[in-house]
Amino acid sequence: MVSDKGDRSHSDRETIPQSEAAKPSTRLFPDFNEIYNSHNQPNVIFRPTFCSRSFKPTNAGCFRNIFHRLYEELPWQPVNKINTCWLTAGKCNCSYKHSGRPFPAVPFTPMIAALGAQIANTIGHPQGFSSCNANLYYNGNNSLGMHSDNETIFGELSQPKLIVSFSLGAARDFNIFVKKENLNFTIKILNGEIVTMEGLFQQECTHGVPADPTVVEPRINLTFRNVVNHRQGCPCLNSS
Repeated sequence: MVSDKGDRSHSDRETIPQSEAAKPSTRLFPDFNEIYNSHNQPNVIFRPTFCSRSFKPTNAGCFRNIFHRLYEELPWQPVNKINTCWLTAGKCNCSYKHSGRPFPAVPFTPMIAALGAQIANTIGHPQGFSSCNANLYYNGNNSLGMHSDNETIFGELSQPKLIVSFSLGAARDFNIFVKKENLNFTIKILNGEIVTMEGLFQQECTHGVPADPTVVEPRINLTFRNVVNHRQGCPCLNSS
């Protein structure tokens, strides 16, 4: 029997807490322009070579249906202390290495595609995104160690890049360590919050989600980004 620290398969996982369940909706979710309005300006961590922006929603209640759909629809796979799913858009079939382990690509679901488009519009990134890594934390025992997103399919570590995180469910701490300044930040990421990592963030910083035994509800985090170095055998290799 697998443990409760993120090693459970999709079939083993527990029932969604009632607070995360939702009644069926006639649409996937409201237009994000209704949720992240111009009066709700992003919080910014800025340094000369990188920045991180945080967009907080005006109404987080509308995200319960999204959480429920993602929890049920995505083919979660256990890795270390979390569960994960790697998705790509279009013809891209590049695998993704998570903690040194390769994960095959799953095509964007309609929900993931719609969320990526809405988030890209919200943050002012009209190019959109070609990939999404989804992580599921069952509770506060699930954590993600300090790291940089240095997978070469997203470009070299020394190249500026945009990674956008969208969180659903339980609020969790997000730790950021700025290497040159030996400086630590901790941000409490809330349900429905969008957080960006921009510029040379991955070279200049590490980030992670620490364990928190006081957290009893689950969290899903989606990180949208673009594949720029397609792997051998990917149909997009010669067209990128």
